[in-house]
Amino acid sequence: MRGNDWRQVQLPEGRSFTPTLPVSVIVPCFEAPGALALTLAGLERQDYPRELFEVVIVDDGSEPPLRPPAGTPLDVRVVRQERRGFGLARARNAGAREAAHDILVFLDGDVIPEAGLLAAHARWHHAVSDALTLGFCAYVPAAGIDAEAVRGRAGSLRALFADRPADQPWLERHMARTADLTSAHEDLFRAVTGHNLGIGKAFYREVGGFNESFRRYGGEDTEFGYRVQTRGGLLAPVREAFGWHQGRFADGREGKARDQHLQRAKLAHWIADPGFRRSAPGRIFAVPRHVVTVEAGDVPAARVVAAVEGLLTDPAGDLAVRVETPVARADLGPAWLEVHFGADPRVRVAPEGPARASSPGPALEVAHEAALEAFPASPFHIRLGARANVPRGLVERLHTGLGDAVVATARLAGGSRVSIARAWALHRARRTGLPVAAFGDARRLKAAAVRPRPVRGAVLLHLPRSACANPAPPRRRALRANAARVWAEARHIRGIRTAWRFLAWLAVALRWRLGQARAAVAPPSRAAAPPSPRPTPPPGPTHWDPPLGIRIAVLGPRARAVFRASSRVAHGLDGGPVDVALEDTEGAAAGIGVPTVRLGAAPALAVPAFDPAAHNPVGWVRDVEPCAACLGPRRLLRACVRAREVPLAERSRLVRYHHVEDVGAFHAGATERAGTLARIAACGVPVHLADHDPALETLLGPELHDFMSAPIGYDGAEAREVLSIRMRRAALRGHSLGARARQLCEAAGVDPPEFPLVSVLLATRRPGRLAAAVANVARQDYPRLELVLALHGPGFEADAVACATASLAAPVTVLRLGEDHPLGTVLNAASTAAAGPLLSKMDDDDVYGAEHLWDLVLAREYSGAALVGKFPATVYLAHRDRTVRRRRVRSETWSHSITGGAMLIARAELGRAGGWRPARRHVDTALIEDVIRAGGGVYRTHDAGYVLVRHAEGHTWKAADAAFLAQAESVWPGWRPALAGIEGVPPPRSDPALSGMSGAGTAR
Repeated sequence: MRGNDWRQVQLPEGRSFTPTLPVSVIVPCFEAPGALALTLAGLERQDYPRELFEVVIVDDGSEPPLRPPAGTPLDVRVVRQERRGFGLARARNAGAREAAHDILVFLDGDVIPEAGLLAAHARWHHAVSDALTLGFCAYVPAAGIDAEAVRGRAGSLRALFADRPADQPWLERHMARTADLTSAHEDLFRAVTGHNLGIGKAFYREVGGFNESFRRYGGEDTEFGYRVQTRGGLLAPVREAFGWHQGRFADGREGKARDQHLQRAKLAHWIADPGFRRSAPGRIFAVPRHVVTVEAGDVPAARVVAAVEGLLTDPAGDLAVRVETPVARADLGPAWLEVHFGADPRVRVAPEGPARASSPGPALEVAHEAALEAFPASPFHIRLGARANVPRGLVERLHTGLGDAVVATARLAGGSRVSIARAWALHRARRTGLPVAAFGDARRLKAAAVRPRPVRGAVLLHLPRSACANPAPPRRRALRANAARVWAEARHIRGIRTAWRFLAWLAVALRWRLGQARAAVAPPSRAAAPPSPRPTPPPGPTHWDPPLGIRIAVLGPRARAVFRASSRVAHGLDGGPVDVALEDTEGAAAGIGVPTVRLGAAPALAVPAFDPAAHNPVGWVRDVEPCAACLGPRRLLRACVRAREVPLAERSRLVRYHHVEDVGAFHAGATERAGTLARIAACGVPVHLADHDPALETLLGPELHDFMSAPIGYDGAEAREVLSIRMRRAALRGHSLGARARQLCEAAGVDPPEFPLVSVLLATRRPGRLAAAVANVARQDYPRLELVLALHGPGFEADAVACATASLAAPVTVLRLGEDHPLGTVLNAASTAAAGPLLSKMDDDDVYGAEHLWDLVLAREYSGAALVGKFPATVYLAHRDRTVRRRRVRSETWSHSITGGAMLIARAELGRAGGWRPARRHVDTALIEDVIRAGGGVYRTHDAGYVLVRHAEGHTWKAADAAFLAQAESVWPGWRPALAGIEGVPPPRSDPALSGMSGAGTAR
């Protein structure tokens, strides 16, 4: 199919269409059960056979949770996700993952579908595998209409709403501008709106689903449509797929417009279209508009550098440069890239592709294969040889010469060839095996079209290259960009009708630009003064860099394999100074004068390390199938176990099995086996070694090896979770990139990078609990911590404080504050006095296991969250002498529900959130809200190593014992810390003399 001319598709007539493929209808909702009931009533009246579709409702954290109406005849499932801001993109992706069928129809929870909506969408997806069908919606007030009226109507919904005012589909103006999306406009994707869409599941996965970083209203559907179009998908408007959006278009428009305004800068990074961004030389976006591949071949390295520099200074800007080098060339590797372009992320080095861009056709598509994989959403791909003398303005002239064609080629001075192709046509060629030219025009440009045009009458000065690269002034660049945008639109004029469309578009664009100009010169509003002093983050970096923390050179293929998950190591000795080297064979690093470790002398260092951001327990599954998984044929297992073969790459399947049964026959060797098993354990999946290999104890480490060697049974979810937590701790601390870098330093006799200092904030106003509170800190195994003890009120004798802290090996800072200060002010003072980049709040009456701080630090490393914490699953009612195990909540997930006594935040993130609010109660809840408002995430790890203790009185969190007992999964007599994985800790006192004192350290 040429372009987006969907009219070429031969579809069966509506009456003769016999559906055979099932459909999954995905309905995201948030706290609108009344609107959802009308939507489901509309789905009950669909013409599509009811046995051929299911409904997946995704509840975005509604309170109370949404449920389908009782007695509905539909096949309905409800999937619930935690509320984390505006979660529409996450909800759609969650629904797609849960969908059982290959056709997906997305319908918002406030859209009532006409009877033919599903059939209209499905008719296209029976015929086309890579189409995105766009349904239409009108806005109408639905007050006074219930589900029974929708379900029992005699005719269409249009007749039911005939007496109500309606706002017709706003995207009709895009339909008129683009001739129903059949024109050659590059921004057809503007018509994509997420409330009524259809797409095949396979193509949805290829595109990548919705971008979950969109957490405000608006933009996520436009960005998704952009990627669909760039991937060569067919955008098909389907007016028969009609729905009625409940409410008027203007309802809540002010807030939505404000969110959309905030999203514009974000959209500029993800949508490489002139209507969404203003490019300038040197400006870097997440998705570059042009990807230029330079074929190095046997060209000298200096010539390659000159070609790349010429491209980087191109006036068009907004590009990325890939240097494709033959595998045999060692002089154009990562070290060369680091030396010449290390500070410029626009330049990359990649292995040479399998074919050259010699002519438009299948060979051209193959040549662009690697570039498409690296930059699938960039709309234009250019290839040229490194021998070419890159003329100034080449990218812009290639773009102009391409016009509406899909590919254009030309010859530069010296005979080198250059080509430019549209990504959507290249993607289609990959999927179909057809040449790129099958999807549009292919042009051969004359040499004059890409040659710089001399300025007549000008005096030619021999300026240095840097002077020629100076960009135009900002005002001139803006005028040039606006003129280019108008010209791009005017190119589509084909007659009187299209000319009128162009003039209407120009009037709207001018009105919008004038509004932007007025907003730019408006006086700023007076900023409100901060209500109270807040701690200021210290200057300089505040985040620990977990991958390495030291400059490492790897010499040889085995050494490179150890750090293959990191891009921060030097693959050789010519990439600049290094602190330590890892070599395969003795002598490879001779003469460099830095400490060196040979793998033969330290076999444990040969195990490939993993990036914790990629291999971690995020999304850990508690309720799993009661059988094992294996990484190869089950017949290779020596013991007869119930297991199913699951490929290692399918992590989403692997985590749903009870554990992994493993034998050496599944792996290429013991070293690779150890690295694979460590990655699996880091994901929270227990591993059992079904055979004995003495080498594994050295490679895995005694702790992890012992866990994997012990017998494993199906004793229940609790026992499996305990084993999972122990294994993931050992794997994350022993086999991550940062851990391997420290081990290398220790083997070389070099001081390893330090762990980040954790400052424990302990605020208390109860002298009787001081000793137990400090004992919690002394119990921690984390290697670098300090205690900031904020004594809140009178009664703390100096000798008693000194005695309580004497046995603590960590540094101690003691603050004394009056009891009239609110808890938030006390915590702000403690945060200011703290020396560490990480701050962890502990309460004076709770109990903490030895691994508690380690758990929080690791969770922050692999989740990247601004705030991490635990849920109080184990509660000790001291005055009743009962231990309560509360009903389980999901662990290792993004959630706002964490307890104030077990949280950790970076100092910089605390400053970004505004510090602790100066309140007497609920300071932790306020911090969670402020972190989210500042754009940070809140992550909840597992609950092991923490016991919430309740006494008769003295808590700022007022909750009766009945509340905990009502939520109990089990109640045990006496003190049972083992339920939280804590051993050897005496029961906390319940001193009546203390119960009347208010608890500064117990805010939840």
